[in-house]
Amino acid sequence: MNSLKIKLFGILWIALLLVSCGKGQSPRSHAEDTLEYDGIYAGLSGQAAPEPDPEKKKESIQETLENRLQDTIRLISEDIEPTVSIENLFAENREETTAAVTLSIKQGHEISGDEQKAIEKLVAGSIDEIPPENIFITIKNTEE
Repeated sequence: MNSLKIKLFGILWIALLLVSCGKGQSPRSHAEDTLEYDGIYAGLSGQAAPEPDPEKKKESIQETLENRLQDTIRLISEDIEPTVSIENLFAENREETTAAVTLSIKQGHEISGDEQKAIEKLVAGSIDEIPPENIFITIKNTEE
C-alpha cells in the first residue's frame, strides 16, 4: 500500500512539475530548449547555416514535444506504451489544437483514474491554452 502511495505521489509530482514549468511559455519554447534545429548545419565547411524551412522547423518542434510527452508518460508506469499525436500545434486559435494520447496497456494490467488524470494534466500543461475537451485519451489492451 505504501509503495502505491509513493508511486502515485511521484506521478502527481511529475505532472505538477511539468504543468508549472509550462505556464506562460509557448509550445515552441518547450521543444526548443534542447532542440537545435539550426545547429545541424553549424560548422559544415565554415558555411553559414542555410535559412531553415519554417514548416520543417515546426514539424521538428512538434515531433520533439510528442516524443518528450511519450517519454514522460512511460515514467508513470512500465506497463504503458504511449503514442502521442498533436494536431494544429501552431494554430493561432487554440480551439483548433488537439492532442490524442493512446495508451497501450499490457494484458492483465490496468491504469488507474489518478494515472489518467496525471497524463491529462501533463498534456494540458505542455500545450499552452489547449482546451481540456481537446485532449483525447484512448486505452488499448495489448498482448504481452
